[in-house]
Amino acid sequence: MKKLAVLAGCFAVAVSANAVLIYDSIGTTTTYTTTGGLPRNRMADSMTLLDPGAGAAWEITSIDVIVWATANTFANVSAEVILWNQWNSAGWGGAGTNVFQSEAGRETFNLGAVPTSTLHTVTFTNPITMSAFADVGIEIQLLGDGVKSDSVAIGLRDAVADVGSSTNLFYRDADNDEIIETTDGRTITNWTNANAMIRINGNVVPEPGTFVAIGIGLAGLALARRRK
Repeated sequence: MKKLAVLAGCFAVAVSANAVLIYDSIGTTTTYTTTGGLPRNRMADSMTLLDPGAGAAWEITSIDVIVWATANTFANVSAEVILWNQWNSAGWGGAGTNVFQSEAGRETFNLGAVPTSTLHTVTFTNPITMSAFADVGIEIQLLGDGVKSDSVAIGLRDAVADVGSSTNLFYRDADNDEIIETTDGRTITNWTNANAMIRINGNVVPEPGTFVAIGIGLAGLALARRRK
């Protein structure tokens, strides 16, 4: 039985590698802005990540995000990051309904006193496994000293994603109801690729359900060995 445990451990190590860049809409640009529409402290975007391959999924370990800010005196800016497994531009219940569903996970991070337009890297305490890689989404709520403020927002860039892909569309919670709906979708005049500035890093892991199958197989093998 110890050999089987070692085998399972080896498999877990084999499918976990160093995190790789699986989506990047920041690139090497040094010029960016954000939406002038208000409110803008809760923003989101949809994207397609790199394909992890057949029978595999992405375990998200960290993200980089450009936080756009006006000069402010916040002692701390926090960011709640939510990852979604499904995005539908038409809304899951039709026009005016939420565009994201099947939450993969979320975590809140303290970014400290955020200077104007700063790149931040946040690492998930517990990596979040996505059950999909195409047409997924990310949503970020920024708070200044625990309060919603339009002095902080996510940076925007007019360019295609350098890694992965995204449509010419971003979201801001225009009605301030903390739900990203079809009516929250926005483009920018004369821009051809409005993207929230985000990088996503992850490891390849077996798709959800694969570990269950492996566990059943190992249990069956153990039972067979005991019967010998």
